[in-house]
Amino acid sequence: MWKNGSQNKKTRRAIVEAYLKLLLEKDAKKITVSEIARCADVDRKTFYLHFDSVEGLIDYAYEEKYENLRKKLEEALKIEHSLSGELVLKCFDEELEEEENLYRCITASDNADYFWSKIQRLLIDSVRKENAALDGEEAEKMLVRADFFVGGLTTAYRRFFAGESKLGIDQIGHIIAGIMNDSKVLTNTPA
Repeated sequence: MWKNGSQNKKTRRAIVEAYLKLLLEKDAKKITVSEIARCADVDRKTFYLHFDSVEGLIDYAYEEKYENLRKKLEEALKIEHSLSGELVLKCFDEELEEEENLYRCITASDNADYFWSKIQRLLIDSVRKENAALDGEEAEKMLVRADFFVGGLTTAYRRFFAGESKLGIDQIGHIIAGIMNDSKVLTNTPA
């Protein structure tokens, strides 16, 4: 459905940006294709050339967000040569803070479980790659710590985006960073 080419990418980006702008103004369930097209300065037909529906736009946007996070983790690993829990959290926080409204919309969508489980898998796989030298029981212990950390991390942020937390996104990040520092949850020698 999503065509390649720079003009198609620009048009898709304009449509996504229009949707994000509208999310600031009204509830996601009340946004129509006509409104998105008008805000993106395209016609409805152009919208439908790129997306089947508003839900299809959301699916595209979350795939885009997933890819952005994957690339950030890869780049961070190239620069740092080590993917610590703090670095995973920093990459994750940066990605989430860029478009809070989109993550709220994704969390409210029918595919929220799929999206958040995919993010969990990406983060756990990143930790697994970083600790590839471990084997046997040590590798299993690291995976248990990674499952625990990533599960808690994504649940805390998912609650925030669902409107179930009274804390701000920065506060949640600080709490998670504090837990990581206190417990050394993703190191090979936990406290």
